[in-house]
Amino acid sequence: MPAYLVTLLIGLAAGAAIGYLIARVNSASSVADRALLDDYKSQLEAERSKTESAVKLNAELVAMKESVEKLSTQANEANRIRTEAEAKLNTTILEMRRASESIFDETKKIAGALTNSQVRGKFGEAQLELLLQGAGLREGHEYSRQKSTTDADSSGIPDITVMMPGGSHIFIDSKFPFDRFLEAFDPANQANRDA
Repeated sequence: MPAYLVTLLIGLAAGAAIGYLIARVNSASSVADRALLDDYKSQLEAERSKTESAVKLNAELVAMKESVEKLSTQANEANRIRTEAEAKLNTTILEMRRASESIFDETKKIAGALTNSQVRGKFGEAQLELLLQGAGLREGHEYSRQKSTTDADSSGIPDITVMMPGGSHIFIDSKFPFDRFLEAFDPANQANRDA
């Protein structure tokens, strides 16, 4: 066999081997490129899914933040209203305590003044006169004070004389029950007073 033929055959075999290898490399490269492309697609899909999840989560967080801010504002307003109400209640309680102490002091003064029987009599007369005036009676018209009288049944000086229609009179002698007054304002009888 001539040398050029052997060289030709070797060249042909080498060309075929090189062509086969190039085709194989191209085929492997295309499969690798396809696999790489599929890998990129899956990564891109995963990133898009993550981005969508992040956007949804961010929107939910913004809505939740707004809700928390509204609740916080409402809680602050309710706390402010409660604080104002407590302050008003404390002020009212203090005013009631002062009024109660003032009434108690005045009651003690009245009780001290009413230990004298003449003062008690004057107090009873004043209360009776206030009662008559509250009923719409006028002094000098429908009633008069302390006028000495004597009739068939009794004699004395009534505290009030009420003039009735037809010319008749009702004589009223006011008595002030000092012991009952003291019992009414006795702190030990608070439960009885409340009942």
